[in-house]
Amino acid sequence: MRWVLFQEIIVMSWQTLRGNKLRSALTILGIVIGITSIVGITSLLRGFDESFKDTIKTIGPDTIFVTKISIVSVTSGVNRQELMKRPNITTADAEAIERNAPSIEVVDILLGANGGNPSKIYYRNQKTKNIQIFGTTEKYPSVTRIPLAIGRFFSNGEVSRRRNVVVLGQTPYLTLFPNADPIGKVVRIGLIEYEVVGVMDKRPSPGGFSLG
Repeated sequence: MRWVLFQEIIVMSWQTLRGNKLRSALTILGIVIGITSIVGITSLLRGFDESFKDTIKTIGPDTIFVTKISIVSVTSGVNRQELMKRPNITTADAEAIERNAPSIEVVDILLGANGGNPSKIYYRNQKTKNIQIFGTTEKYPSVTRIPLAIGRFFSNGEVSRRRNVVVLGQTPYLTLFPNADPIGKVVRIGLIEYEVVGVMDKRPSPGGFSLG
């Protein structure tokens, strides 16, 4: 009896599918899209989690970043106008932290890393896309633990004298000097020329997005 009932259900289902081909096709398509989306999102989250762990391993769990506006600030629902009213972080702030917090080993500052206008870097007749450009000090490699791929980082004397030297990221390096040594070459940012003294290795980033 049960087998007969099961057969009738199978036959009725098949007849329904044959009689409503378009509806059946759309139903199957919806199921496929749903399953594919779930698998894709799961893979993306798993990859983001792994890359975030790699970022922490590279930069170190004992590194703290203080910013005017962060992703946490934006996603927490704080009014954008209130965020923009926050004072900009200055070199004086970095010096005050270094002076008054003896438990902190190294203090560095990035100027223009958040909220700065992206710019192109030019070398002869070549140019990069708009990329983020920021100023920092000689302590940057120590804080981020990102190694140099080529050349050197700028020195304390060059920072003090405000020499026009630049260390390229991987994106401008590969764009402007794919088959050449960039050290000693002169690039232009806006109307100002800078001498290339080094190239940073690839920067780690959550989600695997390229940061240059």
